[in-house]
Amino acid sequence: VHAPQFGSDGSVHLTQPKQSHSKTYFTIKEIAKSSALIRTIHKAYSTKKQTPLVPSGTSEADALPIERQVYLRTPPSEIMYAWETEKKLLAGFTQYASTSGARFLVVGIPESFAVHPELVEESFPKFDLALIDTLAPENQLGEISAQENIPYLSLGKTLRDYASTTGAKTFFPCDRHWNKEAHAKSADAIFDFLAQSFLLTK
Repeated sequence: VHAPQFGSDGSVHLTQPKQSHSKTYFTIKEIAKSSALIRTIHKAYSTKKQTPLVPSGTSEADALPIERQVYLRTPPSEIMYAWETEKKLLAGFTQYASTSGARFLVVGIPESFAVHPELVEESFPKFDLALIDTLAPENQLGEISAQENIPYLSLGKTLRDYASTTGAKTFFPCDRHWNKEAHAKSADAIFDFLAQSFLLTK
């Protein structure tokens, strides 16, 4: 995904995305997903990669992988700067859509551990979970959307409600991508969201 650039007047400039992966790539990926050996290796590698190594004089929060620091209850300045950039991006996309006669909406997609609490410890190994707020990104995105008057749908709430009511899993254990149930529930939620935003009629 190519991030847009902003002009001095706040206008947004979008670049064309690169071509998508070839058919061969997706074929290999499907084969890999069905391999028990590859799933086991992938899970072990992911856990190892996320295990924080705390150098001397470094806090636990600083040692947390950067992609996980967004879940800290007190995020570092780099994460706050990233959210400020996110706010500018969303404002720019809104402006771009408006000039094209369209409406811009935001749909938030949760991590698996934000839906299934039992996965939190595995996702933050050897880390003080009292410092973690799994809903932080959803809440932050909701605040930004409200400030910019952008319609916002959190699929985290949709999937959490479904999982807590039925006890069903919404992610594949091998790679934490959505399974059939998650896709179906999310599709229904997005359709209803678009209908309520007067962009679709039932």
